Amino acid sequence: TLAGLSYLPDLYQSVNSGDQSALTREWIKYGIVFLLLFPATFLFGALFPLNLALYCGNLGGIRAGVSRAYAVNTLASISGSVAAGFFLIPEYGTNAVLSGAAWILLGTAAFVALQKMAMRHRLALAGFISVTAVAASLVPTLDFQSYIGSVRYEFDRDAAKTQPKFLALHEGRVSVISLVTYDGIKAKLQANGLNESVIDMTDRYNTLAAEAMLAYMPYFLHPNPKSAFVLGFGGGVTTQAFTNTDVKSIRVVELEPAVVQAGRTLPDGPISALNDPRVKLDFDDARATLLLEKTQYDLIASQPSHPWLAGAANVFTKEFFTIVRSRLNPDGIYSQWINLFRMDVTTLRSLMKAFYDVFPYGMVIAEMETGDLIFIGSQQALHFDPVRIEPRFKRENITRTLGYKEIYSPMDLVWYFSLSREQAVQFAGDAVPNTDTNIISEIRLSGLRDIPTGNENPYTALKEAYSFDFVGYLSEENRAQNLFEFGKRFIDWKYPSVAWKILPKLNVLDQKLARELTHHALWQEHNYPAASQIFAENPEWSDATRQRQGFLHLDLGQVNEARALIPTILDPVMRVQLTARVLSEEGQWQILAKLETTDAATLKWRQLSATKLDLRGGGKALSALAAASNENEAIMRTLVDYFAITGDEVNHTLWVSRLQTHLDARKQTLLELAEQALTRRDAKWAQSVLEALEEINPNLTELTRLRTELAKLSPS
Repeated sequence: TLAGLSYLPDLYQSVNSGDQSALTREWIKYGIVFLLLFPATFLFGALFPLNLALYCGNLGGIRAGVSRAYAVNTLASISGSVAAGFFLIPEYGTNAVLSGAAWILLGTAAFVALQKMAMRHRLALAGFISVTAVAASLVPTLDFQSYIGSVRYEFDRDAAKTQPKFLALHEGRVSVISLVTYDGIKAKLQANGLNESVIDMTDRYNTLAAEAMLAYMPYFLHPNPKSAFVLGFGGGVTTQAFTNTDVKSIRVVELEPAVVQAGRTLPDGPISALNDPRVKLDFDDARATLLLEKTQYDLIASQPSHPWLAGAANVFTKEFFTIVRSRLNPDGIYSQWINLFRMDVTTLRSLMKAFYDVFPYGMVIAEMETGDLIFIGSQQALHFDPVRIEPRFKRENITRTLGYKEIYSPMDLVWYFSLSREQAVQFAGDAVPNTDTNIISEIRLSGLRDIPTGNENPYTALKEAYSFDFVGYLSEENRAQNLFEFGKRFIDWKYPSVAWKILPKLNVLDQKLARELTHHALWQEHNYPAASQIFAENPEWSDATRQRQGFLHLDLGQVNEARALIPTILDPVMRVQLTARVLSEEGQWQILAKLETTDAATLKWRQLSATKLDLRGGGKALSALAAASNENEAIMRTLVDYFAITGDEVNHTLWVSRLQTHLDARKQTLLELAEQALTRRDAKWAQSVLEALEEINPNLTELTRLRTELAKLSPS
């Protein structure tokens, strides 16, 4: 059996590379495992009856013999399991334990047999044992690196490309823990080959957003957190995030010591959270710890393994959530990680039902890109207060960590918001909650091999349920202004669709702010006719909207209309920015070059004018001011020309690439907007978008079809 298991990775890879259906491949794998394990299990099953017959001898002492044999067998089974699972395998490894057990069995059998054999039979047995010993020495041992390398987990793109480099490999109490890298930059912590966490070895602050937000979001929402409990150390990301806060104590309970052992062997040094004096690390069952100990906490974060795994599934159940609730202080907050990958809607509804049947308040946050959800629950209403969050957010390590995710202020945190507690309850509907007795998550998800389609696709279902139901988490006095700021952010993030979801709620609270946000959204969607119409219908506008309308006029070539808006803008920075753009469109380079300003954006336009007067002389200074991303198209085109005439091929190629990327992205955005306009039968909007597409590329193949569709619309 041991020899057969050593060849299993090669067999596994051969099966995966075949052209059979997924179901056929699974049955082939089951068959291979059955053939490998059946002989050993059959013989082990026959071993006890055989030993019982040898031990009891004749029928006269069978009653006493059987009872003693069963007692010894039971005691040996228990002690053997405990010794192997908790001591021998973690200390010596499976290879040594299996080989040792085989030799003990063989030696014991030989010793018993020798007592009843003639000399010539003893010599034959000795020869057999010698041959067996030589053969055993030639049997290949279990190579866990080969096992892990053979895994082609459907949701791990790296594993599908190349073999991993092992940084650590430890056979622990409950699983084989490995730390691998595919690129020398990111290390992946794995349990039995399944990814549990990712660590950036070049910068520990560049973490997985979901694992960091398990700590940060409840920390931001809690009025005054002092203590935290973390279920599962994993890659240490959540624990590390808690050490970046000002909580006074952090209790971590990890089931598998080998996980922490791997964290101590990172090439650039151990995870720093292990050295934080506030962290108390214990190796135990976290569910049992919470059940048996009476300590209560302000924050509890659960970072377990996956809900389809036996042993991990019991920390995703209603009973476990009830235990957690009993260990929270009255205003305590609990955060629970949930996978979206390898998930179906039925199971997700069951998990939501279990969670929010227990917690009367909460929310769901999501990182859709990585396929992570976080359920947040509390016994008290949650309040999102940017003013209270600000000093916590500005803690250096928190700012640095979230900066990698382009979260630069408390207001940006709404990027991760998915569902309110009320929406989660509605999403769950009448689903059967995930419990200790039905373990729906383990039963259903263990059979999934890919993201489901149709009504069972969790990504689609969550997107359909999303409506930015965030009003209830905001204080009444700042509710309208906060909603307005959220809407602006989503527009700047190129998601105006979310702003449209916010607008009905904002309109109830403040019609003027709703009008400002409407203009912003229309401008972002290149619906210039509608934006111009509402601007003309209402005389009261903020300086930001007046400036934006000026930019709109410039995009349409309406320079005089844009110039007319300059004196209506009171803010000096916004006024000079629009002035610079107008002067640029008019080609008044001499005047633009003399424009007095300290504004960074306007300085670039002023320097642009210098390049128009002297490309070689002004280009160098412009290149120093230009941003690597999100730069204006006119500035990018000028830099392409500058590096071309100076013969700088490297920078010329770089800016050509950036310009092309910008144009491709803008083209794709405009194509999507054109489809939306045509779907809504808005001919003016569609015409505005098509004109912008023609400016990018008048020979664009899609234009013919789009113009045909536009011609079918009646004038709006």
